[in-house]
Amino acid sequence: MSSWPVITISGLWAAIQTWPWAIIFSAASFFAGVAYIQILRPWHRRRRLRRPFDAYFVITTPGRFRMGYVVQDDKEHFVKQLVVPAHSEVSVQIALDPRLSFLQRELYFGCDESLEDEDKPRATEWFVPFVREGARGSGKPGKDHPGHYTDYNGFYHVREDYLYTKDVRVIGYKLRTGRTGIFPVQIYVQTDDVRGEAELSLRVEGPPTTRMRCVGRGHRRCFIAPAAQPQFGEKTSEAAS
Repeated sequence: MSSWPVITISGLWAAIQTWPWAIIFSAASFFAGVAYIQILRPWHRRRRLRRPFDAYFVITTPGRFRMGYVVQDDKEHFVKQLVVPAHSEVSVQIALDPRLSFLQRELYFGCDESLEDEDKPRATEWFVPFVREGARGSGKPGKDHPGHYTDYNGFYHVREDYLYTKDVRVIGYKLRTGRTGIFPVQIYVQTDDVRGEAELSLRVEGPPTTRMRCVGRGHRRCFIAPAAQPQFGEKTSEAAS
């Protein structure tokens, strides 16, 4: 009885040694590769596409783009929360730093989609800051730009195919602000797979007093002061009326 397990194990080991291990290993490698390509890699990519880029408000130098609601200097700054005046029309720039390569089908921008408030900040026009002249320089909802529209949540949509690679993309919006408050900003991008999202914040003050913290590389303890009064052509709604 004591020799039975030894005989069984020895026979099993002898049988195992006769198996076609090269074929088994090749088959296992093949199915593992298929599982990675067909399941794991698409799942991981879809997960990454839910946060496809890092977003920042850009405060440029005055020679590049004049922003009358902030104090500009000789450096370019990146902030997560932008302070703007209430009841005004202002232009903002946003940098989108992609985390992976992907194809955009539609991009839309707005403040707090859950808030039904006609007095929250709303985008009225879209522009590309570095384009001086040309069809891609700016656009707004209308027959000349059929891919541009606004929805009932106050979001500005641009239906446009755009390939993100490693380069930072800078876009711009003209905003109409209303009452004071802090408004979460959502930037959504629709791809062929999922909808991605990035978040920022707009702080509407009247007059603006809160300094903005720069999160740019090498900008430790860097803060940008808002301008108390609109300058360089920025107009308030009261003045426009």
